[in-house]
Amino acid sequence: MERADFAAWCAAVCRHIRYRPARAQAAAELMDHLTDHAAALEDAGAAPEEAARTALAAMGDAGEVGRALDRAHPPLLCASVALTRACAVLLSVAACLFLLPLLFLSAWDLLIYRPVRSIPREEIVRAAAGDTAARIGNKVVVVTDVVQTRDGTLSVCLLEFNVPPILNSFGFYGFQVRDESERIYRGGGQSSGSYFRRSIDSYQDFPPTDSVTLLYDEPGRACQLTIPLEEVTP
Repeated sequence: MERADFAAWCAAVCRHIRYRPARAQAAAELMDHLTDHAAALEDAGAAPEEAARTALAAMGDAGEVGRALDRAHPPLLCASVALTRACAVLLSVAACLFLLPLLFLSAWDLLIYRPVRSIPREEIVRAAAGDTAARIGNKVVVVTDVVQTRDGTLSVCLLEFNVPPILNSFGFYGFQVRDESERIYRGGGQSSGSYFRRSIDSYQDFPPTDSVTLLYDEPGRACQLTIPLEEVTP
């Protein structure tokens, strides 16, 4: 009957604990304490029934113990803690669902996607030899490709990212382009949206030239890049 007496006493204690999720843990801990105490008394030479009665008597009145445990687990506080944990889990899941696509797009833009590939190779007559990078505010802009096609269109391919990547930055809408005669061209194009943003800007009716100058003249963020072009043989 030892276990039954212990279980009945634990149940009487738990009836006073208003926060139900705490009852199972409290009952398990009380049962372990009673069992260990009774076992220690038996090892000291007490009879099993006597050891059980002594262990129960040492624990005190079930109502008093239950009310003390109830004060240690205020329902409102415990519920708010549980709600906070649930909200934290939901926010973490939502953040992962939001960030993972952006990370995938960023990896695609950074490692695989090259806008210049949309231009037929046989149409290119001039191209830049390599990449050119510039720091504009907290944004790094890399000119990855500059090509001119037979129809006179100059295409400028850019890779942009903030330093650090998650830091908000100003809106960058591409460069103005100046030819050797100092004429300014303003273009337009398309871009991808991610932490690492690639774009391709096109400038129509650009004259044949050995170099182009890219201009960004926003106050406080002025930038000028001169990029040589080489003829591309078929």
